[in-house]
Amino acid sequence: MDGLPYIIIIIVCIIFSAFFSASETAYTLVNKIKLKTQVDDGDKRAKAVLDIIDKY
Repeated sequence: MDGLPYIIIIIVCIIFSAFFSASETAYTLVNKIKLKTQVDDGDKRAKAVLDIIDKY
């Protein structure tokens, strides 16, 4: 049972790694033209995403 905390820490780190890898993939695959069209249609979430992409 001495190794249980280490196993839990490793599992948590793997989960965080998967989350950030998925976020990075989504960020690089986003279609700016489609987002701009959605912003023109009044989508507030698309505007927020486009603002984030333009900053970074």
